[in-house]
Amino acid sequence: MIRFAINKNGPIGLDIGSNSIKMLQFVQSGGNIRLGAADKVQCKFDMGDDPQKSKEFIVESIKEMLRRGAFTGTKVVSCIPNDSIKIKSLRLDPSDSEKIEGLLQEELAERFNFDSSKDEIRYITAGKVYHGSELKNEVIFFATDRKTIENHISIIEESGLVPEAIDPVPCAILRSFQRTMRRQVDQDIVRSFIDVGNLYTTVMIGSCSRIYFIKQIPSGGKQLNESVSGKLGIGIEEAMLLRSKIQHGNTESLNNTTIQAVADAINRGVEELAREISLCHKYCAVTFRGDQPKVAILTGGEAYEKVFVDSLKTYLNIDIETAHPFQGVDLSNTSFVRDENSPLCEWAVAAGLGLKNWHVNNYIGANNERD
Repeated sequence: MIRFAINKNGPIGLDIGSNSIKMLQFVQSGGNIRLGAADKVQCKFDMGDDPQKSKEFIVESIKEMLRRGAFTGTKVVSCIPNDSIKIKSLRLDPSDSEKIEGLLQEELAERFNFDSSKDEIRYITAGKVYHGSELKNEVIFFATDRKTIENHISIIEESGLVPEAIDPVPCAILRSFQRTMRRQVDQDIVRSFIDVGNLYTTVMIGSCSRIYFIKQIPSGGKQLNESVSGKLGIGIEEAMLLRSKIQHGNTESLNNTTIQAVADAINRGVEELAREISLCHKYCAVTFRGDQPKVAILTGGEAYEKVFVDSLKTYLNIDIETAHPFQGVDLSNTSFVRDENSPLCEWAVAAGLGLKNWHVNNYIGANNERD
């Protein structure tokens, strides 16, 4: 009997960031996975300045990517941007774990200034921790207001897509690693996943089957670009281009003085960020008593910044790796333009979104994600 391979398309993963929009779709053929389509649009302005202009730009960008790409179907999994979601950890008595829904109506909703009957609040249980001599449950909550959800869905629907699920960024990132870390030894290793984006840096500590800690740090590429712009007296776009050339080794047209000036301009910012991340590690070492990260894995567009990586090595004193979200994925049948030596770590969020409810099982319960 002849068996023909059946192609199975996953949902479109849509990552709407503050300075770029990324879309991709995986295809499973037999026992292999390949990238069926991928596209990216760079934003030419600050999308936080004019909400209506931003919405129109996003909708038109998605429509254009659908027109010129090889995307199949209309189902999409997207994420709520970091600046639109709040993350908070609370320590609860073990007996309170059965009363979490009630707590949403009281303490948590009050802290977020949200109405839990209207707004969206989800949670995951990080594990048991000691608070003094008392044993507590550490619970991580995600919250966003209903208006944000409605606006997000409106963008997707006006783009001609059908929303299948909405993810928080940390959940998408962790899911992108489950595909390649399926051995039991990989599942149990504690890692630090650090996503360095344009506006925020998100730190997640845990294994691929359990998250201990999540923190959003309001610092990223935008602040570093502003530092370079101010020190060298150039525009923001020129500063971005200059940093990108240095990060990817395209320095033939640059002299050593310019390269050093860029490093000096961002040095204070990256040191402060590295120090903040090291405090996250210290907090987890004390809170979870011994479950310390063995390695830090970097994702996001700013993960290519060598000055930041060097500073992080000094502060964390552990191995630093750059994520390869397409490891083991066949990229040959797509027009995906890339540097052959690039790990494409900035695609980790989109990759995790494209894998939801399709290729690997979620590592966290249904309470944390909205479908």
